Amino acid sequence: MGWKEEFPNFDGGADCVRLVADGWEDVSWHNDTCPSFERGGVVIWVDCVNRMAREFPDAPHRFGVMYRHNDQTIDGCDALDGALLCADEAMQELAKEVE
Repeated sequence: MGWKEEFPNFDGGADCVRLVADGWEDVSWHNDTCPSFERGGVVIWVDCVNRMAREFPDAPHRFGVMYRHNDQTIDGCDALDGALLCADEAMQELAKEVE
């Protein structure tokens, strides 16, 4: 199953399509609050465009990033403001912190 099946009414599909096209694995699960994608131990969460549809409508960011090390989450979410400028850059920056 992917984000389309897990979140059929999701309004941020263009960002999901871009991530998949860039080689990110769709790891979305319906019990989460929004679609997620993983690559190289980095997970990007894509929240709704419509603020009122988000779990936290007052949150200033749509994109959350976390990274894993040895299957453990070692850092919480760092939010990326505005459009998802370059998921690969986020992955590279967060991977530096793991080293």
